[in-house]
Amino acid sequence: MQLIINSGSSSVKWALYDKDTLVLKGMFDRLGPDCVFRIKEREERVRVHSHEHAIGFLLDFLTHNNLAQPEKVSQVVHRVVHGGEKYSGPALVTDEVLDDIKDLSVLAPLHNPANLSGIYACKNALANAQHVAVFDTAFHQTIAPEVFLYGIPYELYEKHRIRKYGFHGTSHQYIASTLQETYGRDAHIISCHLGSGSSVTAVRAGKSVDTTMGFTPLDGVMMSTRTGEIDPEIPLFLLKHEHYSVEELQELFNKKSGFVGLSGHKDLRDIYALSLKGDERCQLVIDMLSYRVAYYISALRVATPQLRAIAFTGGIGEGAWYVRENVCSLLGIPLDQEKNKQGAQIISAPNSNIAVHVIAADEEEMMHRLAKSL
Repeated sequence: MQLIINSGSSSVKWALYDKDTLVLKGMFDRLGPDCVFRIKEREERVRVHSHEHAIGFLLDFLTHNNLAQPEKVSQVVHRVVHGGEKYSGPALVTDEVLDDIKDLSVLAPLHNPANLSGIYACKNALANAQHVAVFDTAFHQTIAPEVFLYGIPYELYEKHRIRKYGFHGTSHQYIASTLQETYGRDAHIISCHLGSGSSVTAVRAGKSVDTTMGFTPLDGVMMSTRTGEIDPEIPLFLLKHEHYSVEELQELFNKKSGFVGLSGHKDLRDIYALSLKGDERCQLVIDMLSYRVAYYISALRVATPQLRAIAFTGGIGEGAWYVRENVCSLLGIPLDQEKNKQGAQIISAPNSNIAVHVIAADEEEMMHRLAKSL
């Protein structure tokens, strides 16, 4: 059997496969005191405070419900956010791979350490299984140098590999493969993965050609606790005038900015509920997010001149109809308002030149497919 472990910045999704058959999947949502364990239509509050704790809880659950005894799990597939330039596909987890993931944690401080915790927990509990890492950055290795390089001295790229890497690769790759079934292998599409972390990606012929996240997962669209794109002079200004340390700036930009910095709330579901009660800061978050997503879609039209479809996925992309409505209104794309509110598979109006889809994120299925290539 194959176990998929997909650790996000605030969640752990998982799936269990028996060969090519999905047995069961679920997730731990909002890790911490309000964590919810979801399976199909069932959910319950659980005392799960960390990624490592979630893995232990999951393995106990699978064992006690006779779904997967430890000796029956032959392969565990782990999502890893940052793989640098070295990994353009899945890799067997070796000591060298673990060291690389650890070294890259400085570039993905919210994610790679959580990914490592999950890997170590699974390797301890499932020592006889094969462990495979699937990297978020791998799908974006097809982006061209004129797109991934920054306007800094070239020797800094040569020395430190400072460049755009892109993230959410397994999600964008799944969206691309799904829409290719409808629009053909050469289709131009834009995939919007919107959640606690968000990115927008341009895809041509099934390959990533540009994306909003950059050297780290901090860039691009404003997120739950992350700034998104900001003027690079801002941290220098804060260093000089507020006397922050480098570590304090990392904490500020990664964990205290975005939605929570503007409104005091991390989760857009809570923010939307408060906006309906007249909270102006919460409404501002929704307006800022909508504008920035529309802005990046417009920018990525340069990379997708024959754009056929836009897809929304991820927790916000699938659940926040009001964000989809705002984004498409800003872009001048007509929607079927009822279908949009229902979260139908296609929500664009019949007269729209660009189809707009809502597609349930299934990074676990993509990870399953990628691991088979080994």
